[in-house]
Amino acid sequence: MLNTGGTISPGSTGSVLSAGSAVWSGAGNYNWQVWDASGEAGTGYDLLNVNGTLNVSNASGFKINLWSAYQETSAKAIHFNRNHSYSWTLVHTTGGIIGFNPANFVINAGPTNGTDGFANDPGA
Repeated sequence: MLNTGGTISPGSTGSVLSAGSAVWSGAGNYNWQVWDASGEAGTGYDLLNVNGTLNVSNASGFKINLWSAYQETSAKAIHFNRNHSYSWTLVHTTGGIIGFNPANFVINAGPTNGTDGFANDPGA
């Protein structure tokens, strides 16, 4: 259970965090890092691997905090081109995601304390 104010983070860039069925409620945080924009989940960027379901029915204002490279540095993600579209898997489940509503999530790609955030220019 991840409640308001709680944070989940797979770890260093290109990490996989494995968990059983999970519930995200309120305005929690998922700290997600990308090192290689064209890499695979778990090596080029972080992945949460859920063995079961992820219930996000009660998530509201839940932040996906995007960082490039390591959150402790301002290094840019490699192979990132702001003129290309990317599709990354942030969470993989064996049982599905329950109650997903994109309006309940906020993607935070800017610096949150002046040093972390997505260092690449994301474009429009």
